[in-house]
Amino acid sequence: MEQRPTPVLGTWWYPDTNRTLYYRNGLEQLSRVQADLPGRPASPNRLATPQPVGTRIASCTHCETADTGRRWSIRDDASHTAPLLTLSWIESASAAFRLGNADPELSMIARWSPDGSALVFASLKDNQIYLVRARARDAIKLTTRARNADPVLSPDGRYVYFSSDRSGRWQLWRANLDGSAPEQLTHDDFDDMHPYVSPDGRSVAFLAFDAATTNRGVLRDARLRVLTLADGRIVELAKLLGGDSSLAGYPWSPDAQYLAFVSYQHASR
Repeated sequence: MEQRPTPVLGTWWYPDTNRTLYYRNGLEQLSRVQADLPGRPASPNRLATPQPVGTRIASCTHCETADTGRRWSIRDDASHTAPLLTLSWIESASAAFRLGNADPELSMIARWSPDGSALVFASLKDNQIYLVRARARDAIKLTTRARNADPVLSPDGRYVYFSSDRSGRWQLWRANLDGSAPEQLTHDDFDDMHPYVSPDGRSVAFLAFDAATTNRGVLRDARLRVLTLADGRIVELAKLLGGDSSLAGYPWSPDAQYLAFVSYQHASR
């Protein structure tokens, strides 16, 4: 039987480099690779062949990690051939699991506040968004109406950005950390999902799906767009065949100059 390649499921930047990217595949294997950035000279020494990365979840009593707020760190052996990604487990993570958090490993990487004081997630049990303080065991419910998903915290820790269908179609929203003052950010005829705030806090990257659907997991025609928060201007960067894994993790490079995303194509049978 012919073995088909497995799809890439999300890609994200390591927080301390503008070149190293991580991604998963359909077999839940983690790999890393380095990018040649557009407009910059190619690097002859870049890691061009994907390198497997091991993963583990470790208990964390004090969580004094180098990557504050991200709760993950990468280390190599002396030969740099066996990188290992360590995800820190603390009390708030167990609260997320009890309330039905999906994809715990990626969510633990992506959903922390920048200062490490809180974790935000969407529950599959009730389609609502919750926030857990790092030293707490109980979650705070931030939304109560319609379906809500894709929460991320702003770099300054003031807002939670998310997608919601409370206006009749999936659009981008933001609210204060206690869920108050919800504000709709997009008003169009697309399904706007997966908001990610740039590291400088000025822009929000997101996916706009052409066709509405009740199944968020299906692949469909999509557009990668960026919303400027100061004036509400939206710029379209690319058209793609996309899904929930197309924009995930840390799609923004740490210098806020580049976006990493996954575009799919239909395979012939």
